[in-house]
Amino acid sequence: LEALAKDRLIRIEYLSAGAKTSKTMELVPHALSHDLFSGGAYLMAWNPRRQMPILLRLNRVVSVKVLRQRGVITHPDRLQRAMDYQIGGWASDEEPFEIQIRVWGASWICSILEAPPALKDFEALLEDGGNSLLIRFKANREEGPMRWVLQFGSCAEILEPAHLRQRLREELEESLKAYVHAGPAQP
Repeated sequence: LEALAKDRLIRIEYLSAGAKTSKTMELVPHALSHDLFSGGAYLMAWNPRRQMPILLRLNRVVSVKVLRQRGVITHPDRLQRAMDYQIGGWASDEEPFEIQIRVWGASWICSILEAPPALKDFEALLEDGGNSLLIRFKANREEGPMRWVLQFGSCAEILEPAHLRQRLREELEESLKAYVHAGPAQP
């Protein structure tokens, strides 16, 4: 918080998911956020060495030291784009792409209309006499939207883009293997 308030560089020790040892990075902190889809608190920062934004899960931060040097974000537009379009803890400074999803089921439709998700450029349009919703929003990574769609189970379908639709299909086929050939669940 001190580094955010004073525009200072930080040296951070970070333990990535699945890593056995932490790595040290010098970053310019930009914002703290909480992602409802992934259930975690995050630090969005600028990595001056790699000239790109980075999103770090706070519970994986081992240590932080505020440095005397002023932090400089050389591409604030790229950092803001990463912040605006991150979903589920996945962020990128790539240009966003539009996603179209159809969702059906009275409970899902009501839930979305009553409390629309805080996704950038989100739209939900009733279709088929109120029996489905056509949803549009933008993202710049595939993983976040895929995770979001999976929560609807058999009551959602990705319509566009085709590459995301195919990737989700492949994911579901892999997931199905655990149930088709499996006996009882393993402890």
